[in-house]
Parts: sequence; structure tokens; C-alpha cells
Amino acid sequence: MQPIFLSKKDADAALAQLPPGHGAKLEVIDLLDFLQQLVVRLELEDPEAEVRTVAARHVASFSKHVPQGVIEEQLIGSVSSLASDASQHVKAALAQEIMGLAPQLGKDVTIERLLPLFLQLLRDESSEVRLNVISRLEVVSGVLGVDQIAHSLLPAVMELAQDQQWR
Repeated sequence: MQPIFLSKKDADAALAQLPPGHGAKLEVIDLLDFLQQLVVRLELEDPEAEVRTVAARHVASFSKHVPQGVIEEQLIGSVSSLASDASQHVKAALAQEIMGLAPQLGKDVTIERLLPLFLQLLRDESSEVRLNVISRLEVVSGVLGVDQIAHSLLPAVMELAQDQQWR
């Protein structure tokens, strides 16, 4: 049975221990990259709303295990499409989880890439989606600060407060 290495560091350490001229054929597969592609491409873009909903519920927890560059280059693009999803359940699950990306991405990326998604979800026709965004604002305020929240998100929240149709 051949060992499976879950990181390049583990594989490099094992290769260093092989005696010279060992003659073994080695194949290194970046499993992390493979898993990232599976999650991002298959689950977040699956044709079934139930699969996309489950994927949306795990966006923040999944992103804790991948490099920031992968989040910025791959995950946010798929998350953006979920913010416009036809299913209210997908958007509600995303609205609850998307705020968890802010601490991992930092202030600048959050303002540039996530803030437009927060605003889009705050203006969604579904009250559940809007409520999920509002209920998680404290996560984002820790990254952006109260002044930035007041400047960018508070006007949308105030619009909701004046909306007769909203809960």
C-alpha cells in the first residue's frame, strides 16, 4: 500500500527520506486544489437548488481551509452567482454565511468584493434573506468598523425599516 500525502510539505518530507536510486515511480497530486475545484465548481454551480443551498451553508467554514488567493479568485465568483440565485433558500443560506468571509479577507477585499454582495442581499425581495444579513452584521463590523458600516450598509437597513412590507 502506498502512502497518500495531504500536503506538498508532507510529500517533500517523505521524498527526502527515500534512499538514492530507490527507483520508485512517484506521482504527486495536489489534493487540496482538486477538492477546492470540486467544491467550487460542482456544489456551488450545481443545477439542484438543494445542493447549492447546502454548499452556501458551508461557504465560510470551507473558506477557512483554503488560501486567501483561492477565495478571492475562485470562491467569490461562485458566491456572487449564488447571491443572484433564483432560489430563495440558496440566497437565505448564503446571506447567513457570507459575512463569515470578511474576517478571512480583511477590510480592503471585503469593501471591494463582498460589500456589493451584502447590499444586493439586503435589497433582496425575500425577508428571510434580508434578516439573515442583518443578523450577522456584527461579524462584518469587526472587520470594517462601525464608521464603514454606518456609511455603506446603514442606509440600506434604514430603507428596510421604512418599508411597510418588511416584517
